Order: sequence, then structure tokens, then C-alpha cells
Amino acid sequence: MKKIILLIAAMIPLASIFSMHHEGMNGDNPFILIARIQVKPGMVEDYLEIANDVDLITKQEEPGMLMHNFDQDPTDPLKFTWSEVYENSEALLIHFGASYAGEYVAKSNELADSFEIEIYGDLSNEAIETVKSFGLPFTHFMTSRVGFARNNILSNKRSENISKANQFLNTAFVDPETAKSLLHEDFSFQFMGICTICTKEDADSFFNEFLPEVGRLIPDGIALEVTDTIGDSDNVVLRVAGTAQGINGSYNNNYAMVYTFKDGKIVALNEYNSDLLAETRLFKRQVIPTN
Repeated sequence: MKKIILLIAAMIPLASIFSMHHEGMNGDNPFILIARIQVKPGMVEDYLEIANDVDLITKQEEPGMLMHNFDQDPTDPLKFTWSEVYENSEALLIHFGASYAGEYVAKSNELADSFEIEIYGDLSNEAIETVKSFGLPFTHFMTSRVGFARNNILSNKRSENISKANQFLNTAFVDPETAKSLLHEDFSFQFMGICTICTKEDADSFFNEFLPEVGRLIPDGIALEVTDTIGDSDNVVLRVAGTAQGINGSYNNNYAMVYTFKDGKIVALNEYNSDLLAETRLFKRQVIPTN
């Protein structure tokens, strides 16, 4: 079998093989980024702090970042390397476009003597220009006609769905037009449980009635932190910790936000929480003993 495969490969013109390996210039292929850093003497612990900070938020916010390691050179304790595997060029645009990435680079310039970037694999033109815009030494190693990527593993919808679920959570209150753009025309929302605001809404009533009511009940706003993410090609679950002050005491509820997708859009969102906490802290309800 191996000889047959080699024979068939030999019959394909080299130009055809080369063009196949450069289909990735549209940015759909995975690739590797290596960032080589020389930390200033006496600044290693400070640098590890800023590296840890950006690593934690990248893990939380960027499902398209498949690996994100910060490794120390065995021969020089001041040399470090970021080894990053991106699902595609869009994942790089998200990372380099994030405010925390820019803040990290600014702090790195204070703590390190050098910062050089190497990328192995094809990129979209937009991704190339974005990397160059950071003004760091940059070398791009383009893919030859030799090599492959198991795109059937990497190109599933999981990371895209997780990104959309996080984006909806982050924009529903502050940027409703962006949030609406993520929704399917058949979108429905349900605040699960048995309570005064445990209702089922469509897109219009969600934005025009439900969210304003939440704003009235929690006038100082609510802080939401995603603590865990589960996802596949059709569904995403965000575990979220909320911190807020209700009209009847602290409203620190925990949520499981279950997103269902259809045609690349959010078609349903069911929000599971402590309905007892919602009743007693958002409204002046009391728990009455029955005996």
C-alpha cells in the first residue's frame, strides 16, 4: 500500500502539491508561534507574574489558542520561550487584538532586553500585518509543499461556539446590537426555576423587558466571572459566578448558562441558577417554615 501511495504522489505535478499546501493562506489552517524573550537580570520573578497574568486570561477568553506554554531555557535562566499553537489566523487576530495582550507587551518591554517572534505555517495577510503592527522582530517561516495538519480535529465548531457564547455574555448589557447579531431568528431565553423573574423570552422581550428589569433590581450592576467552559459543535455551557447587591442583600448567584446553536447562531439560552436566592435577594421574599 505504501508503494502505491508514493507512486500516486509522484504522478501529481509539483506545482499542484505546492498550491495545496498554500491553501492555508486564507487563514483556516493551524500554525505555531514561538516568541523568544531575554529577561533583564533580577527581573525573572516579575516577568513570571506578567506571563502568568496573560496566560490565565488567554485560557479563559481564547478557545482558538490550543496551546500556550512559557518555557525556560535550560542553559540560560534569563531566556524564555512562548510556544503557542493557534487554531487559525482568526485566533491570532483575537489574541493580538485583545487589550491584555498589548498591556503584556508594554510591560515586557520594561522587564526584558529582547522579544522576537517566529511563526511557522501559513497566515492570512491580515494576520501577518497584525503581527507586524506590534513592532517586534518577526520572522515568518511559510509552509513548503511538505507537511499536513489534521484539520478534521481542529476545525470543529467548538471553539467558535465558545467564543460566541462568551461574546454574548460580555455584550448583552453594554452592546446589545453586537449581542443581537449573534442570535438566530428563532432565539429564546429562559431564566430557569420557579421565581418572579423566571420567565421565557424571545429576542425582543429579552432585550426590551427582561434586561431592563434586571437593571432595576440590581442598579449597581453585576460582575460575572466565567469559571468553567464545556462545549461541542452544537452546545456550550458556561459556568459563571456572579457578584451583585440586590435590594434585599448580597446576590452572589452561580449560573450554568446553556447555549444551543443552529446555523452558527445562538438559538436558545437557558440560565440555571438558585431561584431561591433570586426570590429572597432581588425581591423582599422570606422563607416560611411549614411546621
